[in-house]
Amino acid sequence: MVWPVFNVSLYCKQVESRIKMMNFMKVLYDTVKMGTILNMIKIVNKCWDENITVEQVLSDKEWLLAGIDFLPC
Repeated sequence: MVWPVFNVSLYCKQVESRIKMMNFMKVLYDTVKMGTILNMIKIVNKCWDENITVEQVLSDKEWLLAGIDFLPC
């Protein structure tokens, strides 16, 4: 359930779609309280805000190079 939501979110271009996906991710986190979902939300927000790919985000020292536990798609 988590990875399809992540992938769909990354490809959302319209503001309305992004809002819906972000709300869904937040409800998902509130339901299961998994740290991976919080990281997923941070990555999606960074991709949207900076208009960069998930690969660019994960190659940053803040993520994989810093030892953050995240399983890419």
